[in-house]
Parts: sequence; structure tokens; C-alpha cells
Amino acid sequence: MNLNEFVKEKRGLAGLTQSELAGKAGVGLRFVRELEQGKAH
Repeated sequence: MNLNEFVKEKRGLAGLTQSELAGKAGVGLRFVRELEQGKAH
């Protein structure tokens, strides 16, 4: 399982939106979206 798949799965299991995850993690929404899409930074 890749990191992007792991994050997306765990976020779903926790019942969080991408925006909620970003807020809890202290990162931007764009970062979460791109991470889940598998984009490299």
C-alpha cells in the first residue's frame, strides 16, 4: 500500500473530510489533496 492510499483509507475510517484532516495535521488542504492523489512534492 502506498502512502497516498494509506492516508486516504485512514482518513475515511476516521470519518474526516480532507479539510478536517488538514486542520488537525496543521497542513494546508492543498497538501492533503495532492498527497492523496500521489503527487510528489
